[in-house]
Amino acid sequence: MMPFPQGLPRFRSFLVVAVLLVTAPFPAVAQVTPNDFDRANQLFAREKYSEAAGAYRHLVESGFASGPLFFNLATSLARADRTGEAILWFRRTLVLAPSMPEPRQSLAFLRAQTGMLEFAESNWAAFLRERDPATLRWAVSVSAWLSVLLLTAGISVKSLRSLRPPLFSAAGTCLVLAVALGMAAHHRHTRFSVVNFATVIGEQAVARTAPAPGAEPVIELPPGSEVRILRAAGPSTYVHIPGDLRGWVRSAEIEPVWPLEKTIMGR
Repeated sequence: MMPFPQGLPRFRSFLVVAVLLVTAPFPAVAQVTPNDFDRANQLFAREKYSEAAGAYRHLVESGFASGPLFFNLATSLARADRTGEAILWFRRTLVLAPSMPEPRQSLAFLRAQTGMLEFAESNWAAFLRERDPATLRWAVSVSAWLSVLLLTAGISVKSLRSLRPPLFSAAGTCLVLAVALGMAAHHRHTRFSVVNFATVIGEQAVARTAPAPGAEPVIELPPGSEVRILRAAGPSTYVHIPGDLRGWVRSAEIEPVWPLEKTIMGR
């Protein structure tokens, strides 16, 4: 594979330090000092990319999480020719910092180099994926309660009897909206949520028709390919593959994009 392009954005140590010192959404499991940030950045600057990746990963495992940290880790892995892992961390960067342009540029470069498989995302899927689940639940609740209140008012309040037709119509509309929003929330959770997806980190991964090494191959999966997890079964995982394919892959050759329990708590 071609070396990772030097022209792409490298890392910004001031961003790492500034953001990481105030961002720690995971419980810290190890002691970290500002020197750890400096050491990781210095290793990267000296082009010791494998060591830099290890230092950045130590920060993640210690409880720190931010877009710049994940981006630095991903870039270090890419420069060390650990392509699948790099793509995984670029995608994780976008989970925390969806508006950050650098990981998208890096993914576009690696996509052209690896031929990785990715799902074609419709506008509807992109819209649902970007919605906050709590907001969707709130909208379902509000719509359902409005339906109940409008229906109750039309039946119980004598002064509103003349307005029953529009009240009942509005109640029906709110009920339909609540059902539609509920279905959208369910669809997001089961199909489009980032927790359903994994990235191929193995260099020679193959999807097979059964969870056995000698089973017939379905398709080869280049490093960085995207799959949707359907069922995990210990050493093998049944996945949905771009192109509307299904197959079994070795669990060790893929890693969920999110959440990060496996990374935070150790492998």
